[in-house]
Amino acid sequence: MEKSVETKKVNLHKKDNTVSGSVILQPITLPDYLLVDIKKGQQALFDQILVENANKRQATHSTLTKAEVRGGGKKPRPQKHSGNARQGSIRNPHWVGGGVCFGPKPNKNYCLKTNVKAANLAFRLALTIKNKEKAFYLLDKNPQKTSDVVKILKYNKINDHYSLFVYSKDNQKLFQCVRNVKKVIARAFGNVSVNDLLRAKTVIFDQKTWKAFCERSKK
Repeated sequence: MEKSVETKKVNLHKKDNTVSGSVILQPITLPDYLLVDIKKGQQALFDQILVENANKRQATHSTLTKAEVRGGGKKPRPQKHSGNARQGSIRNPHWVGGGVCFGPKPNKNYCLKTNVKAANLAFRLALTIKNKEKAFYLLDKNPQKTSDVVKILKYNKINDHYSLFVYSKDNQKLFQCVRNVKKVIARAFGNVSVNDLLRAKTVIFDQKTWKAFCERSKK
C-alpha cells in the first residue's frame, strides 16, 4: 500500500499576485457501497480495458490498391517476343511502387462492447484499487490560476506522477487551470474511464463533483 501524500496549505493568488485565500488537499475515503472484493471481477476489469483501448481506434489506416495508385495505364512492354514475363501494368502488386494487395482499409470497425453490469463491476474494482492505495483527494476550494495548480501538486509532492482531476462540466475554470499542466489528466464528471483511474496515482475531486459522484455511484 502506498503512503498518502502529506497535505499542505497552498495560498491562492489573484491576477495581481495578491493572496485571495488558501486551498488544502483533503484525503478522502470512498463509501463502502462503492467498494467490491478485489479478488472478484479481475476478468471484467481486463475486458473493460480491452474495450476502452479498442474503442479509441479511429481506423484511419489505408493503403492504395492497384486501381488507386497513380500511373500504370500503359502496358509496359509487348505481350510477346521480349524474352520477359508478360505484364499488363507497372502498378501490379508485385512491382516496386505498385498497389498493395489485401492491405488495410478505413472501413474496418474495431469497436467492442461489454455488458453494463460487467462495466460497472470493472469501474468499481478500479475505484477499490485506488481507494486501497489512498489515492483520492478533495479540493476544499477551486484554484484560479494554472500556477496555483502547479503549487498544489508540487507542495504535496505529487507532481512526479500522473494525477487525475475530475471536474463538473459547469466548472470550466478548473479545467482551464489544469489542462496545460504536465502529467495531469483532466476529465469531466461522467467521462472518467477505468484506464484513467488505473493510470493516475492521485485522483482529485472538487466539492461539487465529489457529491455528484457519490450520488450517481449509488445507482
